[in-house]
Amino acid sequence: MAVISKANREIYDLGENDFLVEFDLVNPTNTDVTYDLFNTTTLSLVPTSPTSTVQLPPSFVSYETPNIGARDGIAYNPVSNTVYAILNNDTIQVLNEALTVGIATLTVGGADFRNLAYDSANNRMYVTDFIGNSVTVVDCNSNTIIANIPVGINPSGIAFIPTNNTVYVCNTTSNDVSVIDCSTNTVIATVAVGTFPFGVAYNSLNNTVYVTNNTSSDISVIDCNTNTVITTILVANPPREIAYNSVNNRMYVRVQVIDSVVVLNCFINLFIATIALPSTPRQILYIPSFNLVYVNTTSTGTRIIDGDTNVLSPFVIPVGDKPTGIAYNTNNSSLYIPRDDVVATITIVSSLSAPPNAYITGSFDYNQFIQDIINNPVCVERVVVVSQNTRNFNQVINVVSKDANGIECQFPFIPSLSVGMNQFQNGIGKVDFLDSCLVLGVNQYFSNFLNVANSIVKVLLIYKQLQKSKLLTDKKGIVGRLDFKPNPIKEYKPTKDAPAFDYFQKVDKPKIRPFSIKQLFK
Repeated sequence: MAVISKANREIYDLGENDFLVEFDLVNPTNTDVTYDLFNTTTLSLVPTSPTSTVQLPPSFVSYETPNIGARDGIAYNPVSNTVYAILNNDTIQVLNEALTVGIATLTVGGADFRNLAYDSANNRMYVTDFIGNSVTVVDCNSNTIIANIPVGINPSGIAFIPTNNTVYVCNTTSNDVSVIDCSTNTVIATVAVGTFPFGVAYNSLNNTVYVTNNTSSDISVIDCNTNTVITTILVANPPREIAYNSVNNRMYVRVQVIDSVVVLNCFINLFIATIALPSTPRQILYIPSFNLVYVNTTSTGTRIIDGDTNVLSPFVIPVGDKPTGIAYNTNNSSLYIPRDDVVATITIVSSLSAPPNAYITGSFDYNQFIQDIINNPVCVERVVVVSQNTRNFNQVINVVSKDANGIECQFPFIPSLSVGMNQFQNGIGKVDFLDSCLVLGVNQYFSNFLNVANSIVKVLLIYKQLQKSKLLTDKKGIVGRLDFKPNPIKEYKPTKDAPAFDYFQKVDKPKIRPFSIKQLFK
């Protein structure tokens, strides 16, 4: 049974045979929840901790479209609802949303296309040419190539910056970043960074660009207003791909050597988590509508990371070995993941995390307490309730009490007792029970105890311990044995000497000193 601490015994001035348990009914959901508190008739386990971080398998529908051999790059155009995929390194294919109709094929002889970035301001696609040391610009209105922009040596990673209408390109061999003005399709700045810049991601919160430098094992942070490096962040292992979590202001960075994704808190530019994956991670994509991070891996499909908890889901999207790209269709919530000569289309039907549950937590094990009072009932002396959300309570003690043999108890137990508004109101209340009128463990309990949506109700239970064997054989003698006196409910009336925080008035029996509500929330 619960054991009261010496400090609490002194605070509430409890007698030697008095016990106290304190617990919270936590309801983080958007709907009201009702409890049957201390109900020994069902013996169903009540959650004693939140389970909102429990991962549920995402629902999805998958199919593969053959003859599309995207190497790294694939991108979605939300304006025309089309998909742009790199085929055989030198060809850009434009397909419909379902990947069943070819709309256009753009070929550049001798090119080595790697990655694409969609310019939402001008409806264009920017494609890095690794061998050609340039960026190819596709007008998505006509699906024609309109420019070829010389940049640094061996461009790879690329990102569009909507705030400045610019594109940032990582030049892996010249160790710099080219900044392209999308209104003129010319390079307006070249920013020196670390060695072998590979991945680039835009931080929309502070208008900066984060560039992963693979060989120098660091991240360069570029101010997009001045196009200068404002800080360099060391990384324990060589960083590669990177994606920005706009909900939590974090960067998710794929690192080599240890098959992991590290999480960078962009408020302080410090790493806060390392998420191990079962095989080598590759491309990373963040979807803000779900607050989920999708990571391609070489041999275990596409994995999912919760953007709030940084927890890796145990579930796998089976797209086959060595996926080489990833893009998200905002129109129908689909992922496009190329692999070899096919592209897997994953339509997401439901999100990853389970909704938060209501639960009971406190200074004791609630479920164990229920089991204990079956064999050792407790005679309740006082119940205290405090809530910052619920303004009124109207509880009922269950209508029939039975002993262990299933025989209804007539005396001294009261089969039904209404606890009305005068005891619980304005979010605060107490009930002092008369002689043995509420004995938990003989199928008496609080029924339909209300906990409104997004609220916490704090409950304090003060009781005396009974022995079930004596209780069943000597029901009439229980009052004398416990030496109780009638203790009627005293209605609260604020006075100068008893302000609102000293709500609970001192009573004759049990001997409980008034206490401040603030003490309940320590």
